[in-house]
Amino acid sequence: MMVAIAPNWADVEGRVAAVASADERPGFVRVGFDLTAAREVAGFITMVKPEDSSIEIFFPEDLARELGLAPGQRYALRVRRGGPEKLFFIHREELRRLDP
Repeated sequence: MMVAIAPNWADVEGRVAAVASADERPGFVRVGFDLTAAREVAGFITMVKPEDSSIEIFFPEDLARELGLAPGQRYALRVRRGGPEKLFFIHREELRRLDP
């Protein structure tokens, strides 16, 4: 039985730890992201827990290429959990690169 994931968003900040292909999701790359901050988004539940020190995020391949996404870069992102596993997806319009 499939269970729907409730609408959820969180604003997170952190550092890209790794970028790898996401063979199970064509058109995406899998990004290991070390968290330095996580905040709730008004009107939504958050699935990023205070004890989470890192999460995995799927980035669209074209966006990752456009950004030159690489380990060590810092970003502020809006993410949502997309299924029963702890896998997150970005909001394309809510992301910004932070100074190193």
